[in-house]
Amino acid sequence: MMKPGNSGGGKGPDFRCAFEDGEEMGRLAMSLQTPDKIRSLQRKLYCKAKAEPAFRFYVLYDKICREDILSHAYKLARANAGAPGVDGTTFEQIDASGLEAWLAGLRDELVTKTYRPDPVRRVMIPKPGGGERPLGIPTHHA
Repeated sequence: MMKPGNSGGGKGPDFRCAFEDGEEMGRLAMSLQTPDKIRSLQRKLYCKAKAEPAFRFYVLYDKICREDILSHAYKLARANAGAPGVDGTTFEQIDASGLEAWLAGLRDELVTKTYRPDPVRRVMIPKPGGGERPLGIPTHHA
């Protein structure tokens, strides 16, 4: 018997907007497979957490500053084809102004600990059974 809501097995992500123009329908424009270096890090963290449940990971901040992790996170967010946040910045604008420079700026803010997230845009979306629920849309942070 299926449980109500998403607990019975949620639907997968919607990649319909992740196609390049001219690509045949059904093929993604980019690979969303996690790179081996990132997968290795994830596996090590997972094994440590399972082996020592009381262990606290106090130094994970340096991991999110890695160029490969930021680049992969951008690709995942780009494939999700979300709406712009309160700043109105789109993925196309980031790509047009130079993705590498944008990622380098974000990395620099993270490393120097000057990064401050922008406010989240809140919209109400309909629920299947009627009514609405809030949805937060973060910015891409310029």
